[in-house]
Amino acid sequence: MSIKEIIVVGGTPDQWGYIPGFLDPSDPRPVKEQFNEKYLGGWRPFEGFTLDENNMRLIASGDPPTELIGFIPFTPKETVVLFEHSWVMILQNDTKEWEVCRMD
Repeated sequence: MSIKEIIVVGGTPDQWGYIPGFLDPSDPRPVKEQFNEKYLGGWRPFEGFTLDENNMRLIASGDPPTELIGFIPFTPKETVVLFEHSWVMILQNDTKEWEVCRMD
């Protein structure tokens, strides 16, 4: 199995922090499992956001929209999306299902 590189689209190294380092392209496990193991706080999905798919913004009732910063097209099945305020989304490319977690 060849190891692909992690491609980060958008954002700065300071905005992404250690997040790309939690991902291993040679690990066959889903992103959620890799984050859960390697991120100190684990992967803890947050309920309460909706996604404005037209503008790729997270919406929480009563708050201004949370803007997209960048993304990592990690596998054909999963994309990691970074939003303002350290909100990270795992997007299932085929079903468009997603979970979001604060990773700061």
